Amino acid sequence: MPLNPRSRAVVEYRLDHPDATMRAIGERFGVTRERVRQILKAAGAPTKSQSYGHKQHRACAVCGLPKPSNYSPRCWECHRARISMPRTCQ
Repeated sequence: MPLNPRSRAVVEYRLDHPDATMRAIGERFGVTRERVRQILKAAGAPTKSQSYGHKQHRACAVCGLPKPSNYSPRCWECHRARISMPRTCQ
């Protein structure tokens, strides 16, 4: 199935920016994130951004070590030690 120029641009942008979310891509090209997903699926391009991998662990906000889940901002050691997270004013 040949892609129209806008769809081709969406696929090329995804391949050049693998960490971009579908929402960000949709805002850039003026389409919904669902339409971006459909375009990527039709082209066989990856639909998930690399930054949202299910096995990727983020760093603890206190000590910087890997934490067991993406739901808690602290690792277990900092949580058990009741170390509070650094506060930053904005």
